[in-house]
Amino acid sequence: MHRRTANLLLLFVASLALVPAHGAGANGACAEIDPARLDPAALPPLILIGTAAADGDSLVIEPEGFLRGTASREPVRLGETPPDPACGPAPLKPGERYLLFLDVDAAGAHWPAAGAAFALRDGRATRLDEGLPAAPEAEVVSQVRSLTGQYAVPAQQGQSGAGIDLRGTILPVGVVLLVVFGIGLVLMRIWHRIDPS
Repeated sequence: MHRRTANLLLLFVASLALVPAHGAGANGACAEIDPARLDPAALPPLILIGTAAADGDSLVIEPEGFLRGTASREPVRLGETPPDPACGPAPLKPGERYLLFLDVDAAGAHWPAAGAAFALRDGRATRLDEGLPAAPEAEVVSQVRSLTGQYAVPAQQGQSGAGIDLRGTILPVGVVLLVVFGIGLVLMRIWHRIDPS
């Protein structure tokens, strides 16, 4: 009896070794983002809203806002190779607006799967694999933002980032500090006249 159980267990383990680890391919399960059921631990490192644009032979995303990741006004260049073909790469078209959930590594942002990209048209967000019904863009963005706590808009061309105003901040604070320092010196001198030790 024990020998038969051991043989069955060995056969079971051997059959597991023949089955691929991930049914969707080498990169794991295909991303299927549902904004109503997002898991904060499973969110990719870069979530952005932007417009696709052709840049030579590659595609870039000109960002409008970042829901996760570092905000930059530089276009986000997507990887040359789409994800595993079994996942269905997102059919991104230049000139269209998208909400993209992107994985990132040292080489840059990966091309998203169709289940991790939403087309933004006429105030509606539609997942590119059409696995979800269209929803209002503001609602989808709000659901993602409630988990990430971020909505960063990059500075536009020609605008400077946040800075310190010389006349409105530095000069008044400098004058106040000089006055406080002067009062301190006067009080210290008076104190030394009262008690010279």
